[in-house]
Amino acid sequence: MRKTARAASAAPEQLDSLWTLIDNLDACFYVKDLDGRYRFANRALGVAFDADPADIVGRTDADFVDVEACDMLLVSDREVFASGARLERDEELCMPDGAHRVFRTVKLPLFDAARRVTGLCGISTDVTEQQRAVEKLIERNTLLDTILSNVEISIYMKDIEGRYLYANGQVLKLLGLKLEDMLGRTDNEILPPEQARQVIENDRAVMAGGARSGIEESVFGVDGRKHHFWSRKMPLHLPGQPTCLIGFSTEITELRGLRKRIEHDRITDSLTGLANRVMFESALDEQLLMARLGNTRLAVVMVDLDQFKYINNNFGQAVGDGLIQAVGTRLQQCGVSIGSLARLSGDEFGFTLPQADTVEEVACQVEQIRAFLSQPYAVQEPPLHLTFSAGIALSGEDGSSADALLSRAEAAMYSAKDNGRDQYRFYSRQLGSTVAERVALERDLRAAWVRANSRCTTSRRCGATAPSPASRR
Repeated sequence: MRKTARAASAAPEQLDSLWTLIDNLDACFYVKDLDGRYRFANRALGVAFDADPADIVGRTDADFVDVEACDMLLVSDREVFASGARLERDEELCMPDGAHRVFRTVKLPLFDAARRVTGLCGISTDVTEQQRAVEKLIERNTLLDTILSNVEISIYMKDIEGRYLYANGQVLKLLGLKLEDMLGRTDNEILPPEQARQVIENDRAVMAGGARSGIEESVFGVDGRKHHFWSRKMPLHLPGQPTCLIGFSTEITELRGLRKRIEHDRITDSLTGLANRVMFESALDEQLLMARLGNTRLAVVMVDLDQFKYINNNFGQAVGDGLIQAVGTRLQQCGVSIGSLARLSGDEFGFTLPQADTVEEVACQVEQIRAFLSQPYAVQEPPLHLTFSAGIALSGEDGSSADALLSRAEAAMYSAKDNGRDQYRFYSRQLGSTVAERVALERDLRAAWVRANSRCTTSRRCGATAPSPASRR
Protein backbone atom coordinates (compact mmCIF):
# COMPACT_ATOMS: atom_id res chain seq x y z
CA MET A 1 0.00 0.00 0.00
CA ARG A 2 2.79 2.38 0.89
CA LYS A 3 4.56 1.67 -2.42
CA THR A 4 1.33 2.29 -4.33
CA ALA A 5 0.90 5.67 -2.59
CA ARG A 6 4.40 6.71 -3.55
CA ALA A 7 4.00 5.55 -7.12
CA ALA A 8 0.73 7.45 -7.55
CA SER A 9 2.24 10.54 -6.06
CA ALA A 10 3.71 13.21 -8.29
CA ALA A 11 5.93 14.54 -5.47
CA PRO A 12 9.43 15.70 -6.47
CA GLU A 13 12.24 13.14 -6.34
CA GLN A 14 13.85 14.73 -3.32
CA LEU A 15 10.78 13.78 -1.25
CA ASP A 16 11.60 10.08 -1.72
CA SER A 17 14.82 10.41 0.23
CA LEU A 18 12.94 12.06 3.06
CA TRP A 19 9.96 9.70 3.00
CA THR A 20 10.53 7.95 6.32
CA LEU A 21 11.00 11.23 8.15
CA ILE A 22 8.02 12.97 6.51
CA ASP A 23 5.71 9.99 6.92
CA ASN A 24 6.34 9.91 10.66
CA LEU A 25 5.84 13.61 11.33
CA ASP A 26 3.15 14.52 13.89
CA ALA A 27 2.16 17.36 11.58
CA CYS A 28 0.25 16.92 8.32
CA PHE A 29 2.55 17.23 5.30
CA TYR A 30 1.16 17.37 1.76
CA VAL A 31 1.70 18.55 -1.82
CA LYS A 32 -1.02 19.98 -4.10
CA ASP A 33 -1.09 20.87 -7.77
CA LEU A 34 -2.57 24.06 -9.26
CA ASP A 35 -6.02 22.44 -9.39
CA GLY A 36 -5.94 21.75 -5.66
CA ARG A 37 -5.51 17.99 -6.06
CA TYR A 38 -3.32 16.25 -3.56
CA ARG A 39 -0.18 14.86 -5.17
CA PHE A 40 1.30 13.66 -1.88
CA ALA A 41 -0.05 13.09 1.64
CA ASN A 42 1.72 11.78 4.71
CA ARG A 43 0.33 9.47 7.38
CA ALA A 44 -0.74 12.35 9.72
CA LEU A 45 -2.97 13.86 7.02
CA GLY A 46 -4.49 10.42 6.46
CA VAL A 47 -5.35 10.24 10.17
CA ALA A 48 -6.86 13.76 10.08
CA PHE A 49 -9.02 12.93 7.03
CA ASP A 50 -9.73 9.38 8.28
CA ALA A 51 -8.45 8.00 4.99
CA ASP A 52 -5.51 6.06 3.66
CA PRO A 53 -2.87 8.49 2.31
CA ALA A 54 -2.97 6.65 -1.03
CA ASP A 55 -6.70 7.40 -1.28
CA ILE A 56 -6.11 11.11 -0.69
CA VAL A 57 -3.80 11.46 -3.68
CA GLY A 58 -5.67 12.78 -6.72
CA ARG A 59 -8.57 14.12 -4.65
CA THR A 60 -9.34 17.66 -3.36
CA ASP A 61 -10.34 19.16 -0.01
CA ALA A 62 -13.99 19.02 -1.09
CA ASP A 63 -13.86 15.26 -0.55
CA PHE A 64 -12.87 15.59 3.12
CA VAL A 65 -14.10 18.87 4.70
CA ASP A 66 -17.28 20.92 4.62
CA VAL A 67 -18.00 23.54 1.95
CA GLU A 68 -17.06 26.54 4.10
CA ALA A 69 -13.70 25.07 5.11
CA CYS A 70 -13.07 23.95 1.54
CA ASP A 71 -13.61 27.48 0.23
CA MET A 72 -11.30 28.86 2.91
CA LEU A 73 -8.53 26.40 2.00
CA LEU A 74 -9.00 27.13 -1.70
CA VAL A 75 -8.59 30.88 -1.11
CA SER A 76 -5.33 30.41 0.80
CA ASP A 77 -4.01 27.98 -1.83
CA ARG A 78 -4.73 30.46 -4.62
CA GLU A 79 -3.03 33.20 -2.65
CA VAL A 80 0.17 31.12 -2.60
CA PHE A 81 -0.15 30.33 -6.33
CA ALA A 82 -0.69 34.00 -7.21
CA SER A 83 2.00 35.51 -4.98
CA GLY A 84 4.59 32.79 -5.23
CA ALA A 85 5.37 33.48 -1.57
CA ARG A 86 5.12 31.74 1.78
CA LEU A 87 1.79 31.93 3.62
CA GLU A 88 1.25 31.26 7.32
CA ARG A 89 -2.10 31.27 9.12
CA ASP A 90 -4.45 29.34 11.39
CA GLU A 91 -7.11 27.20 9.71
CA GLU A 92 -10.19 25.88 11.50
CA LEU A 93 -11.71 22.80 9.85
CA CYS A 94 -14.71 20.59 10.41
CA MET A 95 -13.25 17.09 10.04
CA PRO A 96 -15.00 14.01 8.59
CA ASP A 97 -15.85 12.83 12.12
CA GLY A 98 -17.66 16.14 12.78
CA ALA A 99 -14.96 17.50 15.13
CA HIS A 100 -13.67 21.04 14.73
CA ARG A 101 -9.89 21.20 14.65
CA VAL A 102 -7.54 24.18 14.44
CA PHE A 103 -4.34 23.86 12.42
CA ARG A 104 -1.42 26.23 12.30
CA THR A 105 -0.47 26.01 8.63
CA VAL A 106 2.54 27.04 6.55
CA LYS A 107 2.26 26.81 2.75
CA LEU A 108 5.15 27.21 0.32
CA PRO A 109 4.99 27.49 -3.48
CA LEU A 110 6.70 24.88 -5.69
CA PHE A 111 8.44 25.96 -8.91
CA ASP A 112 9.56 24.31 -12.11
CA ALA A 113 12.91 24.97 -13.80
CA ALA A 114 11.51 28.15 -15.36
CA ARG A 115 10.47 29.43 -11.92
CA ARG A 116 6.79 28.97 -12.71
CA VAL A 117 4.57 27.99 -9.81
CA THR A 118 3.48 24.38 -10.25
CA GLY A 119 1.82 23.77 -6.91
CA LEU A 120 2.46 24.02 -3.21
CA CYS A 121 3.62 22.02 -0.25
CA GLY A 122 2.15 22.54 3.17
CA ILE A 123 2.63 21.53 6.76
CA SER A 124 -0.27 21.84 9.20
CA THR A 125 0.14 21.35 12.94
CA ASP A 126 -2.92 20.55 15.04
CA VAL A 127 -3.04 23.20 17.79
CA THR A 128 -6.61 22.53 18.86
CA GLU A 129 -5.70 21.28 22.32
CA GLN A 130 -3.33 24.14 23.00
CA GLN A 131 -5.97 26.65 21.99
CA ARG A 132 -8.60 24.90 24.08
CA ALA A 133 -6.26 24.89 27.05
CA VAL A 134 -5.84 28.66 26.76
CA GLU A 135 -9.59 29.13 26.41
CA LYS A 136 -10.22 26.98 29.48
CA LEU A 137 -7.65 28.97 31.40
CA ILE A 138 -9.51 32.18 30.56
CA GLU A 139 -12.89 30.59 31.36
CA ARG A 140 -11.66 29.40 34.76
CA ASN A 141 -10.76 33.00 35.61
CA THR A 142 -14.16 34.61 35.02
CA LEU A 143 -14.19 36.13 38.50
CA LEU A 144 -10.65 37.39 38.10
CA ASP A 145 -11.58 38.84 34.72
CA THR A 146 -14.46 40.75 36.33
CA ILE A 147 -12.06 42.24 38.85
CA LEU A 148 -9.37 43.05 36.29
CA SER A 149 -11.90 44.66 33.96
CA ASN A 150 -12.75 47.21 36.62
CA VAL A 151 -9.25 48.29 37.65
CA GLU A 152 -7.79 51.45 36.10
CA ILE A 153 -4.84 49.62 34.57
CA SER A 154 -4.65 48.06 31.12
CA ILE A 155 -3.95 44.32 31.52
CA TYR A 156 -3.38 41.93 28.62
CA MET A 157 -1.84 38.59 27.63
CA LYS A 158 -0.28 37.64 24.29
CA ASP A 159 1.10 34.36 22.97
CA ILE A 160 4.62 33.93 21.60
CA GLU A 161 3.44 35.18 18.19
CA GLY A 162 1.93 38.33 19.67
CA ARG A 163 -1.71 37.19 19.40
CA TYR A 164 -3.96 38.51 22.16
CA LEU A 165 -5.11 35.86 24.61
CA TYR A 166 -6.73 38.31 26.99
CA ALA A 167 -7.44 42.02 27.35
CA ASN A 168 -9.27 43.68 30.23
CA GLY A 169 -11.90 46.40 30.11
CA GLN A 170 -9.38 49.27 30.12
CA VAL A 171 -7.72 47.95 26.95
CA LEU A 172 -11.06 47.40 25.22
CA LYS A 173 -12.28 50.87 26.22
CA LEU A 174 -9.06 52.49 24.96
CA LEU A 175 -9.24 50.81 21.55
CA GLY A 176 -13.03 50.76 21.21
CA LEU A 177 -13.10 46.99 20.65
CA LYS A 178 -14.91 43.99 22.07
CA LEU A 179 -12.95 41.10 23.57
CA GLU A 180 -13.92 38.76 20.74
CA ASP A 181 -12.54 41.33 18.27
CA MET A 182 -9.13 41.23 19.96
CA LEU A 183 -8.57 37.58 20.81
CA GLY A 184 -6.29 35.91 18.29
CA ARG A 185 -5.33 39.21 16.65
CA THR A 186 -1.94 40.94 16.78
CA ASP A 187 -0.98 44.57 17.30
CA ASN A 188 -0.31 44.82 13.56
CA GLU A 189 -4.02 44.22 13.01
CA ILE A 190 -5.17 46.62 15.73
CA LEU A 191 -2.78 49.58 15.95
CA PRO A 192 -1.38 52.07 13.41
CA PRO A 193 1.79 50.66 11.77
CA GLU A 194 4.37 52.80 13.57
CA GLN A 195 2.85 52.24 17.00
CA ALA A 196 2.37 48.53 16.32
CA ARG A 197 6.03 48.23 15.29
CA GLN A 198 7.22 49.84 18.55
CA VAL A 199 4.95 47.73 20.77
CA ILE A 200 5.96 44.52 18.98
CA GLU A 201 9.66 45.39 19.33
CA ASN A 202 9.15 45.98 23.06
CA ASP A 203 7.31 42.66 23.46
CA ARG A 204 10.01 40.73 21.61
CA ALA A 205 12.73 42.32 23.73
CA VAL A 206 10.91 41.24 26.89
CA MET A 207 10.44 37.68 25.65
CA ALA A 208 14.06 37.46 24.48
CA GLY A 209 15.34 38.82 27.80
CA GLY A 210 13.16 36.49 29.81
CA ALA A 211 12.70 39.01 32.61
CA ARG A 212 10.35 41.75 33.77
CA SER A 213 10.83 45.07 32.00
CA GLY A 214 9.50 48.62 32.35
CA ILE A 215 8.81 50.53 29.12
CA GLU A 216 7.13 53.82 28.20
CA GLU A 217 4.72 53.36 25.27
CA SER A 218 2.24 55.50 23.34
CA VAL A 219 -1.02 54.38 21.71
CA PHE A 220 -3.73 56.29 19.85
CA GLY A 221 -7.12 55.55 21.39
CA VAL A 222 -10.54 55.37 19.78
CA ASP A 223 -11.01 58.99 20.92
CA GLY A 224 -8.28 60.09 18.52
CA ARG A 225 -5.97 61.18 21.34
CA LYS A 226 -2.46 59.93 21.98
CA HIS A 227 -2.29 58.07 25.30
CA HIS A 228 0.99 57.50 27.10
CA PHE A 229 1.59 54.46 29.33
CA TRP A 230 4.19 53.09 31.67
CA SER A 231 4.12 49.36 30.88
CA ARG A 232 5.43 46.51 33.01
CA LYS A 233 5.79 43.37 30.89
CA MET A 234 7.12 39.91 31.66
CA PRO A 235 7.13 36.36 30.28
CA LEU A 236 4.48 34.15 31.93
CA HIS A 237 5.22 30.45 32.34
CA LEU A 238 2.07 28.42 33.12
CA PRO A 239 2.36 24.68 33.86
CA GLY A 240 1.80 22.68 30.71
CA GLN A 241 1.22 25.80 28.62
CA PRO A 242 3.34 27.66 26.06
CA THR A 243 5.13 30.73 27.38
CA CYS A 244 3.15 33.91 26.88
CA LEU A 245 3.55 37.58 27.72
CA ILE A 246 1.55 39.43 30.34
CA GLY A 247 1.54 43.21 30.58
CA PHE A 248 0.27 45.89 32.95
CA SER A 249 0.10 49.42 31.50
CA THR A 250 -0.65 52.46 33.67
CA GLU A 251 -1.70 55.60 31.83
CA ILE A 252 0.63 58.54 32.48
CA THR A 253 -0.79 60.99 29.91
CA GLU A 254 -1.87 63.51 32.54
CA LEU A 255 1.37 63.05 34.46
CA ARG A 256 3.39 63.76 31.31
CA GLY A 257 1.25 66.81 30.62
CA LEU A 258 1.77 68.05 34.17
CA ARG A 259 5.51 67.47 33.86
CA LYS A 260 5.57 69.47 30.62
CA ARG A 261 3.55 72.29 32.18
CA ILE A 262 5.90 72.41 35.17
CA GLU A 263 8.91 72.55 32.86
CA HIS A 264 7.21 75.20 30.72
CA ASP A 265 6.41 77.31 33.78
CA ARG A 266 9.98 76.90 35.01
CA ILE A 267 11.44 78.52 31.90
CA THR A 268 8.59 80.77 30.72
CA ASP A 269 7.32 84.15 31.92
CA SER A 270 3.62 83.71 32.66
CA LEU A 271 2.63 87.30 31.83
CA THR A 272 4.23 87.68 28.39
CA GLY A 273 4.80 84.10 27.32
CA LEU A 274 8.45 84.95 26.67
CA ALA A 275 11.38 83.05 28.09
CA ASN A 276 12.30 83.92 31.67
CA ARG A 277 15.76 84.57 33.07
CA VAL A 278 16.49 80.85 33.60
CA MET A 279 15.78 80.03 29.96
CA PHE A 280 17.53 83.15 28.69
CA GLU A 281 20.76 82.35 30.55
CA SER A 282 20.70 78.78 29.20
CA ALA A 283 20.14 79.99 25.62
CA LEU A 284 22.78 82.69 26.08
CA ASP A 285 25.38 80.10 27.13
CA GLU A 286 24.71 78.19 23.90
CA GLN A 287 24.96 81.33 21.78
CA LEU A 288 28.21 82.31 23.46
CA LEU A 289 29.66 78.89 22.66
CA MET A 290 28.66 79.26 19.00
CA ALA A 291 30.14 82.77 18.92
CA ARG A 292 33.45 81.49 20.28
CA LEU A 293 33.53 78.62 17.77
CA GLY A 294 32.73 81.03 14.94
CA ASN A 295 35.09 83.71 16.22
CA THR A 296 32.25 86.25 16.26
CA ARG A 297 30.95 88.74 18.81
CA LEU A 298 27.58 88.65 20.56
CA ALA A 299 25.82 91.71 21.97
CA VAL A 300 23.68 91.29 25.10
CA VAL A 301 21.16 94.06 25.66
CA MET A 302 19.02 94.83 28.72
CA VAL A 303 16.08 97.24 28.33
CA ASP A 304 14.07 98.80 31.15
CA LEU A 305 10.99 101.04 31.08
CA ASP A 306 11.67 104.45 32.58
CA GLN A 307 9.56 105.30 35.66
CA PHE A 308 7.47 102.15 35.41
CA LYS A 309 6.81 102.26 39.15
CA TYR A 310 5.07 105.61 38.68
CA ILE A 311 2.81 104.09 36.00
CA ASN A 312 1.91 101.13 38.22
CA ASN A 313 1.16 103.36 41.22
CA ASN A 314 -0.93 105.87 39.30
CA PHE A 315 -2.76 103.75 36.72
CA GLY A 316 -2.99 100.41 38.52
CA GLN A 317 -1.46 97.00 38.10
CA ALA A 318 -3.82 95.99 35.27
CA VAL A 319 -2.52 98.84 33.11
CA GLY A 320 1.04 97.99 34.14
CA ASP A 321 0.57 94.34 33.18
CA GLY A 322 -0.98 95.30 29.85
CA LEU A 323 1.96 97.59 29.20
CA ILE A 324 4.49 94.83 29.94
CA GLN A 325 2.67 92.50 27.56
CA ALA A 326 2.61 95.15 24.85
CA VAL A 327 6.35 95.78 25.21
CA GLY A 328 7.04 92.05 24.93
CA THR A 329 4.95 91.90 21.75
CA ARG A 330 6.73 94.89 20.23
CA LEU A 331 10.14 93.40 20.93
CA GLN A 332 9.08 90.38 18.86
CA GLN A 333 7.90 92.67 16.05
CA CYS A 334 10.66 95.29 16.10
CA GLY A 335 12.11 94.39 12.70
CA VAL A 336 15.58 93.69 14.09
CA SER A 337 17.00 90.15 14.03
CA ILE A 338 16.98 89.20 17.73
CA GLY A 339 18.64 85.97 18.84
CA SER A 340 17.07 85.29 22.25
CA LEU A 341 14.44 87.36 24.01
CA ALA A 342 13.22 87.19 27.61
CA ARG A 343 11.45 89.09 30.32
CA LEU A 344 14.08 89.03 33.04
CA SER A 345 12.07 90.59 35.87
CA GLY A 346 9.52 93.35 36.50
CA ASP A 347 9.90 95.76 33.61
CA GLU A 348 13.32 94.46 32.48
CA PHE A 349 13.76 92.68 29.16
CA GLY A 350 16.89 91.08 27.76
CA PHE A 351 17.82 90.09 24.24
CA THR A 352 20.83 89.29 22.07
CA LEU A 353 21.93 90.72 18.73
CA PRO A 354 23.86 87.90 17.02
CA GLN A 355 24.07 89.55 13.59
CA ALA A 356 25.64 92.87 14.57
CA ASP A 357 29.31 92.67 13.56
CA THR A 358 30.46 96.09 14.74
CA VAL A 359 29.80 98.38 17.69
CA GLU A 360 28.19 100.85 15.29
CA GLU A 361 25.75 98.19 14.04
CA VAL A 362 24.87 97.25 17.63
CA ALA A 363 24.23 100.89 18.50
CA CYS A 364 22.12 101.38 15.37
CA GLN A 365 19.98 98.29 16.09
CA VAL A 366 19.47 99.17 19.76
CA GLU A 367 18.42 102.71 18.84
CA GLN A 368 16.02 101.30 16.22
CA ILE A 369 14.47 99.04 18.85
CA ARG A 370 14.19 101.87 21.40
CA ALA A 371 12.50 104.10 18.82
CA PHE A 372 9.99 101.34 18.02
CA LEU A 373 9.30 100.75 21.71
CA SER A 374 8.79 104.47 22.34
CA GLN A 375 5.71 104.72 20.11
CA PRO A 376 2.47 105.40 22.10
CA TYR A 377 0.78 102.50 23.92
CA ALA A 378 -3.01 102.36 23.68
CA VAL A 379 -3.46 100.55 26.99
CA GLN A 380 -5.78 103.37 28.05
CA GLU A 381 -7.05 106.74 26.84
CA PRO A 382 -5.13 108.87 26.15
CA PRO A 383 -2.32 106.48 25.07
CA LEU A 384 0.80 106.35 27.21
CA HIS A 385 4.10 107.74 25.93
CA LEU A 386 7.10 105.94 27.39
CA THR A 387 10.87 106.08 27.25
CA PHE A 388 13.35 103.27 27.66
CA SER A 389 16.88 102.92 28.97
CA ALA A 390 19.18 100.21 27.63
CA GLY A 391 22.53 98.72 28.60
CA ILE A 392 24.81 96.77 26.25
CA ALA A 393 27.59 94.28 26.97
CA LEU A 394 29.72 92.61 24.28
CA SER A 395 31.04 89.07 24.52
CA GLY A 396 34.78 88.74 24.75
CA GLU A 397 35.38 92.33 25.76
CA ASP A 398 32.94 92.48 28.67
CA GLY A 399 32.84 88.81 29.67
CA SER A 400 32.52 85.28 28.35
CA SER A 401 29.72 83.90 30.54
CA ALA A 402 25.99 84.55 30.53
CA ASP A 403 26.05 85.70 34.16
CA ALA A 404 28.90 88.17 33.59
CA LEU A 405 27.39 89.69 30.45
CA LEU A 406 23.94 90.07 32.03
CA SER A 407 25.44 91.75 35.10
CA ARG A 408 27.41 94.17 32.94
CA ALA A 409 24.50 94.91 30.62
CA GLU A 410 22.43 95.66 33.72
CA ALA A 411 25.16 97.95 35.09
CA ALA A 412 25.24 99.83 31.77
CA MET A 413 21.45 100.14 31.79
CA TYR A 414 21.42 101.65 35.30
CA SER A 415 24.16 104.02 34.21
CA ALA A 416 21.87 105.16 31.38
CA LYS A 417 19.10 105.77 33.92
CA ASP A 418 21.41 107.64 36.31
CA ASN A 419 22.48 109.90 33.48
CA GLY A 420 19.02 111.12 32.50
CA ARG A 421 17.16 108.03 31.16
CA ASP A 422 15.86 107.59 27.60
CA GLN A 423 19.22 106.48 26.23
CA TYR A 424 21.54 103.49 25.87
CA ARG A 425 25.03 102.88 27.19
CA PHE A 426 27.76 100.36 26.47
CA TYR A 427 29.50 98.74 29.39
CA SER A 428 33.05 99.93 29.99
CA ARG A 429 35.80 99.21 32.48
CA GLN A 430 35.36 102.68 33.94
CA LEU A 431 31.67 102.01 34.35
CA GLY A 432 32.54 98.70 35.99
CA SER A 433 34.81 100.46 38.48
CA THR A 434 32.10 102.98 39.26
CA VAL A 435 29.57 100.22 39.81
CA ALA A 436 32.00 98.32 42.01
CA GLU A 437 32.60 101.46 44.10
CA ARG A 438 28.86 102.00 44.38
CA VAL A 439 28.31 98.40 45.51
CA ALA A 440 31.14 98.69 48.03
CA LEU A 441 29.69 101.96 49.36
CA GLU A 442 26.25 100.42 49.75
CA ARG A 443 27.83 97.47 51.55
CA ASP A 444 29.73 99.78 53.94
CA LEU A 445 26.62 101.86 54.64
CA ARG A 446 24.64 98.74 55.34
CA ALA A 447 27.31 97.46 57.74
CA ALA A 448 27.48 100.85 59.50
CA TRP A 449 23.70 100.87 59.90
CA VAL A 450 23.82 97.38 61.45
CA ARG A 451 26.56 98.45 63.88
CA ALA A 452 24.69 101.63 64.84
CA ASN A 453 21.49 99.71 65.39
CA SER A 454 23.37 97.17 67.52
CA ARG A 455 24.85 99.97 69.77
CA CYS A 456 21.43 101.55 70.11
CA THR A 457 19.94 98.24 71.23
CA THR A 458 22.77 97.74 73.75
CA SER A 459 22.26 101.24 75.19
CA ARG A 460 18.58 100.59 75.80
CA ARG A 461 19.39 97.34 77.61
CA CYS A 462 21.80 99.29 79.86
CA GLY A 463 19.19 101.95 80.67
CA ALA A 464 20.73 104.67 78.51
CA THR A 465 18.43 107.12 76.78
CA ALA A 466 18.51 107.05 73.01
CA PRO A 467 19.27 110.42 71.40
CA SER A 468 16.22 112.28 70.19
CA PRO A 469 15.58 112.89 66.49
CA ALA A 470 16.33 116.57 67.09
CA SER A 471 19.73 115.82 68.61
CA ARG A 472 20.48 113.37 65.73
CA ARG A 473 19.67 116.03 63.16
